[in-house]
Amino acid sequence: MYEKRVQESENSLRLALDNARMGFWDEDYPSKKAVCDANWYRLLGMDYDPSLDPLKIWDERLHPDDRSRVHLAYEEYLEEGIGTFTIDYRIRRADDLHER
Repeated sequence: MYEKRVQESENSLRLALDNARMGFWDEDYPSKKAVCDANWYRLLGMDYDPSLDPLKIWDERLHPDDRSRVHLAYEEYLEEGIGTFTIDYRIRRADDLHER
């Protein structure tokens, strides 16, 4: 019964993300690992490919004017290791990679 509820909950979350045009992203920056869903790839104008490294894709798509500021903010947060981390930055879709 518990597994069925978990599955139903996952399905509901997936449906909500699909309808809201939102993607799922979970990152462990220190270990350089991330997990994301197919919606996240679609928002970036890409087809879902589980063999690709989401962190590499994320870094490639950070706007060039934001990249150093974002990396510095992550490093400073990791050094302090306390509190909440919030930052705004721009991500480019796959079809915008050659534009600045």
